[in-house]
Order: sequence, then structure tokens, then C-alpha cells
Amino acid sequence: INHPALGPVRSLASPFHFANAPVQQDRRHPPRHGEQSAAILAELGYGEGEIEALRRQGVIAGGLAGAELPEEAQNA
Repeated sequence: INHPALGPVRSLASPFHFANAPVQQDRRHPPRHGEQSAAILAELGYGEGEIEALRRQGVIAGGLAGAELPEEAQNA
């Protein structure tokens, strides 16, 4: 898997195999510490301003740049 900041990262496939259930492989890179904080908070109902305030206070890492926020969070 090619990580945007770390380059190539090796990962393992799922060791679980179930009858009549296809194995789904997640080919996304593993998130870095705090990379998904804004998106998770938005899913929990926090608005863009609230998330940015938490970032400025040092409660969460990173910022909103590149974060995919649901439309309702962007308008809150």
C-alpha cells in the first residue's frame, strides 16, 4: 500500500476466511495519528467551527484541510 507521507507500507491480508463470505481487502493506507479526528467529530455532530476550535486548543491534532466533512457539519 502506498502511504502519502511514508511511502510504501507493507500490510497483511485478513487471516479469516468464512464459507460463503468473500474476503474484502482494504487497500487504503493506515491513518496517521489524529488524521481522522475532524471527520470522526463531524460524524458525531460537531460543526466545522467547533472542530477548528478544538484544533486551536490542541485537543485534536491536524486541521480541517483535506478532511471530508459531511455537509451538515460544514453548515453547523
